[in-house]
Amino acid sequence: MTLDEINQYMDEVVANYSNIVSELEIGTTTEGRATRVLHISTGPGKPAIFINGAIHAREWIGPPVAMYAINQLTEFYDQNSAILNSVDFYIAPVVNPDGYVFSWEQDRFWRKTRSLNDLNCLGVDANRNFDWQWAPDNDMCSLVYPGTAPASEPEIQGLQSFLQEHTEITFYVDLHSFGQSMIFPWASSNEQSPMYPELMRVGNEAANALRTVRGTNYTVHSVTNGGTNFLYGVSVDWAYGVLGIPLTYAIELPGGGSGGFDIPPEEILPVATETWEALKVFAQNAQPTTTRLQWFK
Repeated sequence: MTLDEINQYMDEVVANYSNIVSELEIGTTTEGRATRVLHISTGPGKPAIFINGAIHAREWIGPPVAMYAINQLTEFYDQNSAILNSVDFYIAPVVNPDGYVFSWEQDRFWRKTRSLNDLNCLGVDANRNFDWQWAPDNDMCSLVYPGTAPASEPEIQGLQSFLQEHTEITFYVDLHSFGQSMIFPWASSNEQSPMYPELMRVGNEAANALRTVRGTNYTVHSVTNGGTNFLYGVSVDWAYGVLGIPLTYAIELPGGGSGGFDIPPEEILPVATETWEALKVFAQNAQPTTTRLQWFK
């Protein structure tokens, strides 16, 4: 789905389901695009889950998975009303719109943002730019260049501010590809995090629900999985370690095609359908709004 197609669908959802859907803009990119979020809610006072896609521009399967969740919560509201009666959804299908457009129009494998670091090497890896255990790197041409400082990117500034402000968000999901895994903090350490048992329990429950659709297997583990391949400045660690959101996951969706990022078109709907089962489990495990930071104590 192109960004224009995604935006058109979001506009239609806001217009057709205004009783439960509202739109928020959480920032403006380097090239002047808005980062759009849909808030789907039947009323105040509930915990919320936040889902974002395409923080890495070339990972095209994330946005349709996010859009399918929007579709299920609106067009198929009657089948999912019980979920919305207990939890709100914030869904941002594309949080790196500049990079996403560039990956469609110029360079299929573009990963980063489009910020102006150097005329020969533009962009920052947005998922190395969060303000948690950020690590400097002078190689602006690297695919994982983390930027000049923590949260140097307007996309990350907007996302961090939004998540900080909305304290009802107690579950965070970052959609990626590829690898068929559900991974959680820590990325910057091989120590088990305080919420490790609960993160394993909920992750396995979600993986089992996903598997019932057509037998797709996902692994569940911390990002480092006990090893030393540390990642710094990533979303799940920041949401967990700074905000104290107790349950944070990156879902590495299936791959396919050239380089692993071109999943066959006929696979998009099945992947979205099975992932929705996992997202429902996640939503059902969103904890009360008072639980932020409680696991630190």
